[in-house]
Amino acid sequence: MKKVNILGTEYTIQTDVVDDKYLQDLSGYTDFTTKQIKIADISVDTGYEWSDLEEYKKNVIRHEINHAFMYESGLDIHSDWGRNEQLIDWLAIQIPKIMKIYTEINAI
Repeated sequence: MKKVNILGTEYTIQTDVVDDKYLQDLSGYTDFTTKQIKIADISVDTGYEWSDLEEYKKNVIRHEINHAFMYESGLDIHSDWGRNEQLIDWLAIQIPKIMKIYTEINAI
């Protein structure tokens, strides 16, 4: 279990969760009421054919962290685009690439 500070609010990230009714059809979710991010045990059959399950898991974690950022900044509640799964996925996929470039050019 890991703890992260998202815009001043502490969230707990729990990975490899089993027996969670919300994770029956999801790889992860963010509970804004309890400030918990839960990621399913994706080593079991996820219904997807991912070759690199560890990379997929990292993407799911980034995805849920992005949801938490949107919620804690007020964008989740007061906008449709703040909950938009395409935007959240785009951020989860592209931020590592953006950070790599920032690091390469010493812009961090």
